[in-house]
Amino acid sequence: MPFVISAGFLMHTYQGADDTGSPECYPSPERLYKALVSVAYGAFGFHSAYGQRESGVTDTQLESALRWLESNPPDWIRLPLHMRDNRRSSVIVYRNRGSRNRNKAKSVSAMSSVAYGDTENDTLLWQWEQEPDPETAGLISCMCWEIPYLGEACTPVRITTKTVDASEFPVDEQHSLNISDDDLSVDGMSSMLEFPVPWEGHLRELQQGYSSVYPRKPSKLPKNGGGEEQKALLPNTLVSCVRHIGYIRPKTEDERALLHPWSQGFFIPARVIAEPTNSADHAPGRYEEWEPRESTLVSWAVAMHRTLIREWGYGASPMLTGKYVDVDTADRPANNVAIQILTSDMPVSPELNLELPGFLLMIPCDMPVEETGMLADICTRLQGRRLFYSRRSQTLELGAVDTTVDLNALWSPVGKGYARLWAPYPLCMRETRRIPDPSGARQWGARESIALAVAHVWRDYCNTSKAGREDSRADREIRYWQQVDQVLSEGSFVRIFGADTETRTHMSDYVHKTQSGNLLVGLTALLSFDPRCGLDRSAMTIGQSRHLGGGLLVPVDVAKQLLDDTGKPKWIR
Repeated sequence: MPFVISAGFLMHTYQGADDTGSPECYPSPERLYKALVSVAYGAFGFHSAYGQRESGVTDTQLESALRWLESNPPDWIRLPLHMRDNRRSSVIVYRNRGSRNRNKAKSVSAMSSVAYGDTENDTLLWQWEQEPDPETAGLISCMCWEIPYLGEACTPVRITTKTVDASEFPVDEQHSLNISDDDLSVDGMSSMLEFPVPWEGHLRELQQGYSSVYPRKPSKLPKNGGGEEQKALLPNTLVSCVRHIGYIRPKTEDERALLHPWSQGFFIPARVIAEPTNSADHAPGRYEEWEPRESTLVSWAVAMHRTLIREWGYGASPMLTGKYVDVDTADRPANNVAIQILTSDMPVSPELNLELPGFLLMIPCDMPVEETGMLADICTRLQGRRLFYSRRSQTLELGAVDTTVDLNALWSPVGKGYARLWAPYPLCMRETRRIPDPSGARQWGARESIALAVAHVWRDYCNTSKAGREDSRADREIRYWQQVDQVLSEGSFVRIFGADTETRTHMSDYVHKTQSGNLLVGLTALLSFDPRCGLDRSAMTIGQSRHLGGGLLVPVDVAKQLLDDTGKPKWIR
């Protein structure tokens, strides 16, 4: 039967550092192993005749339990939910520790701890598909119960073990990571998290390291102080028998889940800092409601995007930057983090209690949980920050982020007697030039451009549909027509009505970057999604600027009397 070790943090915090001295968000399997070795020596008298008489456990039994852990890395790891939640205690935050080094000042990064919530989902689980023999499993359970803390002494923990039915394994698969099978694809690398894991010989390595630091019985501490800071510590170089194993969240094959490219959102409210009416007017705290014009949405989204990347710094997630080095386009995730602007006149669900207007950050469904948590921390630090995109633009003040936005329930429910259609706001920017039909029988128009934009957003779903995966060796233009035909097919999950081109005076205001030779063309249409898809309240965006301020699908509720039997609006020919 599957074997599970769970760690619940009694103070809902964890403080520890990896072998390089950098703070870590989660205790690794190797840290758990070190804690078990410490318990074996302390509570069970490992290699001590007196301790063995007290515990009744032999050295052979202890070595057998530790050897099993060396030979069997966890098959699955369930990480605690660490989203910053404004309405409950399930949060992750770094804070200064409550101690001070008298000899030298520590850096802020070395004086931080991680806070978790206090629910069942906030426990850390190490999971094995096959449990050890009953004697070893029982001994590991007794040893885990004796572990007082993981990391530093300020993070007490309660560690327990249990076995589960094979049908329940892994526990909470949605938030669990599976041991990697050397998947080096972009999807795999972007969602992989490495953990140091004990390997064969690590027990002997730790024993030799301890002997080198404590060659004899230590003398008493000096009377003039010294304390914990002057104690000898094991070096961080005992890693010859430690290997780093990548854990990855398995890619979902649930078609319903693939229909929701973005399911989680962060919302940052914003208000305009009023300019003084005269030179003598310097009264602080004067604000106005933000009413962004359509032509400024992309600029505001780009300004927020640059701020997030600058705050993240080195190692920013490619799903935020949109830059994947030496990676083919076909191997990239279908969608990145999208930044859209919600105005006060949009039909946002009142249940979310959002302080409109503001910025909506749409998190891709396949973004790694640790990167999502990092982005949540960055958004929290933006509270009170000022934002502008040019010297002549307004200056915004950002409010407290809400990371609990359910993007599957962003919009208000459909009213009785109405059907929900969707329109891109402000425009759906065309993603490519007109593509000639290889057979020469068809013309590429606005409807085909909208269909291609839909196919790009739901690429994962379309590629796993009955039509099968695309041949990556096919010509790009042929693939575009194949995607369009799939979206426009009779059994498609979306229908497109009244597609047409739309222009503005300055089309460059509606797109951030574009391919050379691609004429800027705006598109408009009404879209209808199959009710069985469950997208009637979801946040969706299409088009070239879907990730930065454009193509947001806004609900358009139409009385059912204005639709024909096929669901098409009667005023559209």
